[in-house]
Amino acid sequence: MFGTKSNTGAVNPIRVPDLSNGSLRPKLKAAGIVTNSAQDKAAVKEMTKRAGSSGMFINVQAIKNLMKQYDKDGDYMDPATRLAGLLVTEENAASRKRIIAIPENSQDEMFELTKKEFLEGNGMGNGDTTKRLDIYTALYRKTSKNDRLAAGHTLSQYERADWEIETKYGGLKTKMRLEDFSAKNPQAIRQDLYAALFISNLSALMKSSAEAEMQEKLTGGKHKCQLNRSYIIGITVRYVKSLLTILNYKKQLAAPITRIQRMRSIIRPDRRFKRISGHHGTTNGFYIRVNL
Repeated sequence: MFGTKSNTGAVNPIRVPDLSNGSLRPKLKAAGIVTNSAQDKAAVKEMTKRAGSSGMFINVQAIKNLMKQYDKDGDYMDPATRLAGLLVTEENAASRKRIIAIPENSQDEMFELTKKEFLEGNGMGNGDTTKRLDIYTALYRKTSKNDRLAAGHTLSQYERADWEIETKYGGLKTKMRLEDFSAKNPQAIRQDLYAALFISNLSALMKSSAEAEMQEKLTGGKHKCQLNRSYIIGITVRYVKSLLTILNYKKQLAAPITRIQRMRSIIRPDRRFKRISGHHGTTNGFYIRVNL
């Protein structure tokens, strides 16, 4: 039989360039291939565009297997989900980064999972155990084929925003000891929250300002450095009252900025071990109580 095992057990090969030959179509159809279908055309196109295809051979079963990778419209299906519309091509590369309406339950599921993983991982993401792919897959199944890439992009923006929120809250909880409220009544809790946010934002501004003045010193040495965030928070707490009660606050900022610029930390992007330095052990758990 054409393109399959013969009586002697040998395989009758088909030259890949001959697949576009119209005279072979009846034989391929007789072998069980739905010729001229979108799946068949997509499979032939994929085989003929490969480097060195002019000298390659193939058989009927290999063609059938390749056709199974495409849906009835000839669109490639993701092998993990068996869904089409998830392959980035030259045609959809620009339009895939669109923000579209997605189901609210997908947003809620991503928010709850991000919060759960943040708490379980102590603020560290773990790509090996995360269940976020399941949420993306469920979203893709709810979305039409032409909008699946855009839906994934939209959900990724929600995921990023959720993670940034959790990261910010984690910083408030560890460095600012936010949950150690001074009282249990709503007014006191709101006061502690606003004070923590104020100190956190003010210290971030001071860090940015101080680093801008010495950018060359931070990046021009053997190691890239940054100013120590925990130390800056402590300095901000000490100076915050004086900064709020004077008119010429810019002049008053000179002293804390100078002190801040002296405390630098080396940036180690590939750090795999917990810090053992006593300095970081104390500042990361710095207890802050601000009365404004």
